[in-house]
Amino acid sequence: MRTTDPPNFAVFSGKPHARIAEEMAEEIKEVIYRRAGQIPLATAIGVLRIVEKEILEDA
Repeated sequence: MRTTDPPNFAVFSGKPHARIAEEMAEEIKEVIYRRAGQIPLATAIGVLRIVEKEILEDA
């Protein structure tokens, strides 16, 4: 169980949503690639799915 409230996802800058999504995707890939060789790709994808589920549940 989480002790903090989930963040409220809203855009407060002048960037279009597509540009923000592109930046987010690059950040996520950076994290995955930084772990390359430490865990199997299937595990990394599984972590993404777990995080996706948690975010959707918190929304």
